[in-house]
Amino acid sequence: MNLLKATTILVMAASTAASAWGQSDKCLDRTFPLSIISWDGSPLPGLGPQAFEASAKGMNARVSSFRLDQEPRRILLLMDISRSFLDKSDPAIDIGLDLVDHIPPPSEIGLASFAGSLSLVTAPTADRTEIRSRIQSVFPPANPKPSRKFVGTALWDAVRDSADLLGSSRIGDVIFVITDGEENHSTGGSAQATRALLAKGIRLFAVQIPDSILMRARVASPREGDSVERMLAVTDETGGLVITPFVGTSYVSLKGGMPAELRNALNLQYHLILNFYRTDVAFSQPLRKQLKWKLSLVGLENSARKNYELKYPKSLLPCD
Repeated sequence: MNLLKATTILVMAASTAASAWGQSDKCLDRTFPLSIISWDGSPLPGLGPQAFEASAKGMNARVSSFRLDQEPRRILLLMDISRSFLDKSDPAIDIGLDLVDHIPPPSEIGLASFAGSLSLVTAPTADRTEIRSRIQSVFPPANPKPSRKFVGTALWDAVRDSADLLGSSRIGDVIFVITDGEENHSTGGSAQATRALLAKGIRLFAVQIPDSILMRARVASPREGDSVERMLAVTDETGGLVITPFVGTSYVSLKGGMPAELRNALNLQYHLILNFYRTDVAFSQPLRKQLKWKLSLVGLENSARKNYELKYPKSLLPCD
């Protein structure tokens, strides 16, 4: 579906509990962030636990309650500063600053950067002056001294390790990565990064600006498992959202004004970050391995149900 058709976002959720997804001691009652996108802007009638059906293979599950989450958000902005992304540093900085402008205090924003390894620039803070200054200076000089050794891009290691930079788990935590999606240096893959995020209840949001030549090649001949598909899979699995703006001349710099399509897509991401509810789901038995589960709307005709998209973490992890 076209993200830019979304004019209204309905969000809903439930009470909190102890660890990453609010798991109980018996690991049967869990709390998840749940967002609903209405693609034509129409409200969803009859909201309540009875409006949802939860299912997981081999066990019973039910939505017991939900409530609006009004706590401040905590976001780690993760910036790709690898060699392949340096020519996109201007729009990357502009988008980073735009994030700061649209996530008001007391929500906290931190900053980390990565190329071959991850580096914490500043811990999450409500001080917008500090974080803006850090974003504007995060990229290396335009003409750095020649390096004797090529440093690759460890994207998925950076995403995985960023989960620890946010500290103790808090429902609603977000990693927001700005990257071209190139990966050639990680010791682990996207599956390990996904598991690290799920374990701590972190949603991944991304702005992926791939090389224009590679993007045109992908459009001409799509390849399963490429960088765009992997980022889409990880963000969706954690309940987040990726946008992939076309890299044409209008995206080389945003100084002349942000294109309307990118503006609308970013607004959708910010809304999902700031507005969600906590959804309590009760499972009939504890898990012994990672398991996919499904949350669906009930009481609507199929044609009406297609107008709404549920955003929530798609996998369950066993308790430690």
